[in-house]
Amino acid sequence: MKNIFFYFLLILFLSGCNSLTPSKSVVADPDFSNENIKAVLYMQKAAEYRALCYQTFNSAQIMLDNYLRRMKVSKPYAIVVDIDETVLDNSPHAAQSILDATLYPVGWAAWIGQASARAIPGAVEFLSYADRQGVTVFYISNRKEEFRNPTLQNLKLAGFPGVKEETVLLRHDGNGKEPRREKVGQTHEIIMLFGDNMNDFLPDFEQVPPAVRRALTDQYRNEFGRRFFVLPNPSYGDWEGALYDYNHSLTAREKAEAKRKHLVGFKTE
Repeated sequence: MKNIFFYFLLILFLSGCNSLTPSKSVVADPDFSNENIKAVLYMQKAAEYRALCYQTFNSAQIMLDNYLRRMKVSKPYAIVVDIDETVLDNSPHAAQSILDATLYPVGWAAWIGQASARAIPGAVEFLSYADRQGVTVFYISNRKEEFRNPTLQNLKLAGFPGVKEETVLLRHDGNGKEPRREKVGQTHEIIMLFGDNMNDFLPDFEQVPPAVRRALTDQYRNEFGRRFFVLPNPSYGDWEGALYDYNHSLTAREKAEAKRKHLVGFKTE
């Protein structure tokens, strides 16, 4: 009986060990708190990221000079810029979210309240140049109106020109920026727009699937580098939301699974 009992325990033990051994066909669950780590490190540490920002603003200055050589129109010129990841760098908030294993909007209000975001490379120099040429800069952001004071403070501390109550247009209700752009267009001719999200340029991109966003980009190809100037942001944006149908109520796991389905690989032998 003792031998039988011993073998019974041995079988149970070995079965338990086998259950702890992962099958080669099982994919380990991703660490969702680290999902964004490469994107954030690219924005914070990659020389290539800075080069892309400088390239955008250097090209914009050449185009601006072309605009200024043209005959003046009846309305003064204006440049419209987004704020987050277009002129201000919020990657420290994204990095802290990774370190703390939290998700937006945790810590966002505290981060904005510090008014310590640094300028995106090349942004202050270009917009200051435009300001000296008599071009008005309007800052149109989907930051909530409750963040107005620290936002104005941060823009001023970072050295941006023309930061006033009337030139900083934040979100009151709804995410669409087109009504605010139209408001600027009533008094100014908008000659250039800057953003990290396609919605910063046209309302056509709002709440549409990835394939439509790509098709619209091809449709407006001649505007990029002439009137529309895009800043790189691999960390977040509607490009990502479109991958899970803008359903932001999904869990991190569900979002990751939805995004994985959009990957396009190749067949191996």
